[in-house]
Amino acid sequence: MRLRRLFLAAGAVVAAGALALAPAAQASSPTGGPIAAIGVGGNDADLDHIVALTMKTASVQLAVYGITTNLTCSAGSAGGLVHGGSTGLSPNAGFDLSSMSLTCPSIFPGTTVSFSLACNVTAVFNDSNVHDGTTVGTDVIDAGTSAKVNRVDGSLNATNGAGTQCVQVSISNGCTFRVGGSAAVAFDETAKTTNTQDLYLSGSGLQVKSPSGCLGAVTNNQPITLTATFNVDSTDGLVDFRRTPNVPLGGPIAAIGVGGSTATADHTVALSMSSAAVQFALYGITTTFTCSGGSAGGVVHGGTGQGSFTLTSMSLSCAPFSIWSLTCDVGVVFADNDVHNGTDPATDTIDTGATVAVRRVGGALNATNGSGTHCLQASFNMSVACAFTLGGSASAAFDEAGNVTNTQGLYLSGSGLQIKSPSGCMGSVSQNQAITLTADFNVYTADGLIDFRQ
Repeated sequence: MRLRRLFLAAGAVVAAGALALAPAAQASSPTGGPIAAIGVGGNDADLDHIVALTMKTASVQLAVYGITTNLTCSAGSAGGLVHGGSTGLSPNAGFDLSSMSLTCPSIFPGTTVSFSLACNVTAVFNDSNVHDGTTVGTDVIDAGTSAKVNRVDGSLNATNGAGTQCVQVSISNGCTFRVGGSAAVAFDETAKTTNTQDLYLSGSGLQVKSPSGCLGAVTNNQPITLTATFNVDSTDGLVDFRRTPNVPLGGPIAAIGVGGSTATADHTVALSMSSAAVQFALYGITTTFTCSGGSAGGVVHGGTGQGSFTLTSMSLSCAPFSIWSLTCDVGVVFADNDVHNGTDPATDTIDTGATVAVRRVGGALNATNGSGTHCLQASFNMSVACAFTLGGSASAAFDEAGNVTNTQGLYLSGSGLQIKSPSGCMGSVSQNQAITLTADFNVYTADGLIDFRQ
């Protein structure tokens, strides 16, 4: 009996010690679920975000003349887009890679090899066990089948929907082939110290396709394995595969509020240039002129059903074209379908439009009015009496975030504009040639901050 009690007591001590040494159960972490949205920089809007991939490690394995050969790559990169919000959900691609370059040894000694893409390579993520967040301390269950914390599983498709094999391999001796098929891919959400993340490719499932000039070294449909780890960087922020959307979904513009009021009224606005440049070809040579100062004025049309500014005056000093003015009113029309109520950067996080940057509302500046008149004119400020007008339209974006001076931002990206009716320019410019006006303006209205509302 004493011996039995001794064994029981010893067992209790061992069990207690084991419990003390075991990691605490993470009861605060909710159960994972399927991917509901892809957030980038805390933004879950349906937008594309540019990503750059830098190779950390990579190797290629394939049979050369029937002998298994391993090749270790020394450098590489790729670029493309991550499709944010719901646009990147399976069966759609979460990542779309449009360029790729790898530096790897050739299968033929004394030759060089290059890798490129003939079409976009896509990564589709269908992990059923993801968790909101990218912090290691809390984001503990994005494991999928890879069983590693923070990894989101999917597949990389080297053959597109049209049946084209997208990866091209070219060797300097004339051997070429494509790589097709699909392979397992995993995205590690954990942020590195450089604010980047990792993409892992485990390339079994890929095949050599259409070899030509390879002297029988490789054959059609033989397996090829590409194993690689890439550093992923998006200037818009960390990528987060989420089980719940991060922010309320936006909607189309229903009204413009000014100073908290959505009453139908025009509000005077003053624009002050913070930076601007003009680019066009002079005698066929692309030339850029930096503007030294400028301003504009007009009204913002507030109220329900509104979505536009009207500029009634503009003056830019962009030597040698130092006289830029308006011959008629210029409209700036906003048709963004993803706006959100408010102008506070802490809460108004999805007025992104096509510009990707937070709080920006997308639209267009129309330099040609409804009557076909080209409204923006330029005059040469030298002995030559060269003058012309600008027509067409250009992308515009309005940044709702108010700064310390209670102003906001209007950004013009002027590709889409054209030179019209050149006069006295001695052939330096021609009718309908492209001209780009890129400008940032501070926008101020005494009636208060402007808010594009859903």
